[in-house]
Amino acid sequence: MAEKDESQTGPKGSATGRAHRQARYLVGQKLSDYQMEKLIQAYAESIVGKKTTAKDAAERVGYSKNTAATIFQLLRKRLTEIRYFPAPEDFMEFLAEADKNFPSYFFDPTMTRLASRLAPGIRGVPPESHRHMVAEAIFSAQNPDLTSEALVSAIKLAVKITGPLNRPPQNVAVWNERRYILAMQAAIDKLRRIKRTHPARAAYRDLAEPVFCSYGRSFERR
Repeated sequence: MAEKDESQTGPKGSATGRAHRQARYLVGQKLSDYQMEKLIQAYAESIVGKKTTAKDAAERVGYSKNTAATIFQLLRKRLTEIRYFPAPEDFMEFLAEADKNFPSYFFDPTMTRLASRLAPGIRGVPPESHRHMVAEAIFSAQNPDLTSEALVSAIKLAVKITGPLNRPPQNVAVWNERRYILAMQAAIDKLRRIKRTHPARAAYRDLAEPVFCSYGRSFERR
């Protein structure tokens, strides 16, 4: 008797089974992982300055704008919760202290204006959601050279470690270690750009410490 091809039958071989195996990003996920990753790509593009909106993202996957906006909100929330995005209150405190101790050329003045403009809140947006929006905006301003591909990779890693977006984050300690590595890699890239801009060795040495301090500060409250 020919063996039954289980790849085409039963829970594991059914369309439902395949969708279940693919559900990496949400509990009860209705979109495929491919569609979710299209939305993640669109979200990353919106952060790095390509002006991709939730409507644009929805058109990519054939779902409603509300669905895309909900995914964007979940991503924003998770990345703030696990401190991949800077906590707005920590950032404001750091700016106030840095203004006293570090040279002004370390800080883009638009970042200070950004924080002060977003701080009062937005009508109709819950305070928690607004906080996530502020964190996202600060992250975007702090990382002008970040590519969408690098951000997508970081988001996928974050979800892999901390679990579905619509559940409380797990394995936060493990993520913090990986986050530290990502931050140090970003700091090294930033130092390389500074070295190209300030080729003199003395200037490079003087500039190095404050850059690493700016990244290290976010890990003091882990």
